[in-house]
Amino acid sequence: MNEKPDIQTETASMPSGVLAWVATLLLGAGLPLVLVLAGGASWRAAGMGALSWALGLALKLPVAGEITVRLTPRGPARLAMAQGLASAACELGMAAVLFRYADVSSRSDVVYAVSAGCIECLFLTLSAILTTSGPPGLVALQWAEGARKSLWIRNSMFVERVIAVAGHLGSRGLVGIALLTGAVWPALFAVLSFATTDGWAAFGLERRWNWYSLRTFRMFHGGCAAIAALEVALFFVLLQKTDV
Repeated sequence: MNEKPDIQTETASMPSGVLAWVATLLLGAGLPLVLVLAGGASWRAAGMGALSWALGLALKLPVAGEITVRLTPRGPARLAMAQGLASAACELGMAAVLFRYADVSSRSDVVYAVSAGCIECLFLTLSAILTTSGPPGLVALQWAEGARKSLWIRNSMFVERVIAVAGHLGSRGLVGIALLTGAVWPALFAVLSFATTDGWAAFGLERRWNWYSLRTFRMFHGGCAAIAALEVALFFVLLQKTDV
């Protein structure tokens, strides 16, 4: 997002157990494969879904940098709100643009949406594995302290990635529903929920939260999980009523 580390890269770079690393890699690589090979979804939809994440990120980085420069003096709340809205506009906007080129139907909307979260999962996890410098010293100490007290924090990378993949599925799936049916409100709901999640993370970064304090971990990830669950539930309800 900017020069400061974000919650995704901080979480991904933590020295979680081997099983957590393996589970996270399997999540990123395996879920799209299962949907294509066993679920009948198209490779084109999976590939275009992954591409939408990459292009959305490329668009978001300079936008977020400019917002940081302009709004940092105005306080963390305004900055976080703008960052969240920009993140939603760039990522979901790119998902909407590529949706038409992916030739997505209601049947393949799931793999198109979930592939974005899975490619992000692979990117962050492999980047963390290949990074030799490791996380900043203070972050590593905070993780180590939290990991001694909680299995959830010990496997925080996997927990955060599962929630993020679910969030991508729900939000991008709702954008797909909007494009397939012509109804605007599912896309608006997706933008609002996506912006809330990313804006909340940006606010925490500005306030320098200790992400591995058990209280903060439960509050933030529990809240994000609730938002993602609502997105996914709404998506699948509407998907059952969509036959395009």
